[in-house]
Amino acid sequence: MFYGLCGFLGLCLVGWLIDKIGRRRTFIVTLIEGAIFMTLWVYSEDRVLLWTFGLAWCLGFLGFWGPSTTLTAEIFPTRIRGAANGVVWAIAYFVGFVLFPFVSIALQQHTGSFALAFLCIPVLMIAMAIGVFLFVPEHTGKELNEISE
Repeated sequence: MFYGLCGFLGLCLVGWLIDKIGRRRTFIVTLIEGAIFMTLWVYSEDRVLLWTFGLAWCLGFLGFWGPSTTLTAEIFPTRIRGAANGVVWAIAYFVGFVLFPFVSIALQQHTGSFALAFLCIPVLMIAMAIGVFLFVPEHTGKELNEISE
């Protein structure tokens, strides 16, 4: 329940931030925020800190996740937008929901702990932030027809 509430608040906060500072900056900020709090969560042993850091991670991660579907739709030309968006999300789901569970179990079996598996998440979030910074144009304030030209 708290995870869902934090996700809802994260989506609202990110929507507001996107309008104020733009998509690229907001995505970068939320990815970095999520990476920091996930790292803190992995190393926490106190129950209150586990809840605090876990829910703070949720604000950034779920806040990023929702509007990212808009971003992926904006970066492709109209003629291939639907198919390209579908391919991008199919790859994302395959990596996140098919490959990552196997990788996380393999890391746990190799190290005896899930810490390294969970630490892969902040590394991937920082990599995504770098990718957004380097490769994603800012589209805030532009009409969809302007973007696809």
